Amino acid sequence: MDLQILEELGFTAGEIKVYVSLLRTGPSSAGQIISKENLQNSVFHFNITRLINKGFVSFTQKGGKKIYFAKDPDNILSFIKEKEVKLTAIVENLKKVQNKISDEYSNSFEIFVGFPGITTFNNTIIANTEKGEEYLFYPADTPILENNKEIVKYYKKFDIRRKVKNILAKAIIPNGQKNLYSQRNFLKTKITDTPIPSNKVICGDYVGFIDWQEDTPKAILIKSKQIANVERKFFNYLWNTIK
Repeated sequence: MDLQILEELGFTAGEIKVYVSLLRTGPSSAGQIISKENLQNSVFHFNITRLINKGFVSFTQKGGKKIYFAKDPDNILSFIKEKEVKLTAIVENLKKVQNKISDEYSNSFEIFVGFPGITTFNNTIIANTEKGEEYLFYPADTPILENNKEIVKYYKKFDIRRKVKNILAKAIIPNGQKNLYSQRNFLKTKITDTPIPSNKVICGDYVGFIDWQEDTPKAILIKSKQIANVERKFFNYLWNTIK
């Protein structure tokens, strides 16, 4: 069970461990969970207090001991929705004070750093692309994908965001990578033995390049209708020549 998304939503690894343990075990004392999960006493109480304050755990008294209960996981959705309502109001206020990008920078490039930066890189493309357009790309080099499962996991999540906006991805993939893309959704591929570019995205008026070589990934995003059209024309040429 992949629970990494909970960390991305603000839960600590300790909170997740304690909460899931309570879900599996049922009503339990502190000692039972500490023993089962091999936790330090202070770590357990720190995380159980946070879970209680968030409304995910409650407790009762029995024989002079506190017995803890994990509340229904549906409460997580309610917790997120409550935050979403608050965030929506904040975002609207931030938009009011936003200084719009001038024409001087409307056709320029931006640099993004780290996995959060790569997320913003792709979100920027999606947010400024019309529904039904195509997200064309050449994948990362094979050794990088095979050795970095975080990249594969990231793009599976990104596929969901694309699907919501009905943006179909098309990729020209080296023959050695076909198995890596067999589980990707909402994606059309063509396999080739011919040398092709790598780490490149073309979508809407954007062309992007991602560097996965270092420990910290980096991306460059260029907004230029002319450059995007040239790159798209070349991609489609390759696509149509591959049988």
